Amino acid sequence: MTFWNSPNIHPKIKSRFVVIIGSYMIPTVVTVTKPKVTVESKEFRMINHYYKYPGLVKWSPITVTFVDGTGEIYETDSSGGWKKMNNHNLSASDLLAVMLAKSGYMTPDKDGPLLDSKGEAYVNKSGWTTPEKASMTALSFGTEDNSNSVMKIQQLDSGVKVASGDAAIYVTEQWELFNPIITEINWGSLAYGDEGLVEYSMTIDYDYAKMTTANLGTGELQASLATYKADMFEGVWKN
Repeated sequence: MTFWNSPNIHPKIKSRFVVIIGSYMIPTVVTVTKPKVTVESKEFRMINHYYKYPGLVKWSPITVTFVDGTGEIYETDSSGGWKKMNNHNLSASDLLAVMLAKSGYMTPDKDGPLLDSKGEAYVNKSGWTTPEKASMTALSFGTEDNSNSVMKIQQLDSGVKVASGDAAIYVTEQWELFNPIITEINWGSLAYGDEGLVEYSMTIDYDYAKMTTANLGTGELQASLATYKADMFEGVWKN
């Protein structure tokens, strides 16, 4: 049965997804590329003919694009005036810098890569190191107890069950990226003639990926929509 002939069938939609890094859903993600795999081809000649055989499997990097929620945030004070909010936790720029620092990298002066508004180091380290896989997978991408170094991409259903009293949003397809590492961070670009949102991007490589589908098995996987931690920078990603 084709989906356009039935109200009970709905195709997967690009805009219904969440990205989970470590233990938490990241609400500032706007785009993400899904995993891609290439299979090496080997060619052999036998007499007057060529024969091709599959070789090694290689997973390609993905790119995540963010917007920043901390451009200008104010709230009213007790006198009815305005005051600027500090330490807001929707900062994509902070998140990327902290993930880089947690990977083991520090600037040569041992002060960066992230400073607060007073010029003090946001993440303190005892020495200057380069990124390490163990640190990057366990601290930049790891769960709160460092027990699992997996990044997840969850595609979501249309929420049709909510109308029938089921408040959960379910996953139609989930990708888990194992042992992810950062290969590129881009803090975007600026232009006087452009009033669009500043976009940040991070390229992530990984050892391998696994897909969990909603079409096999009897269980249903609920989306990780409630796992955004408001004080994430005060906890997992800040010393």
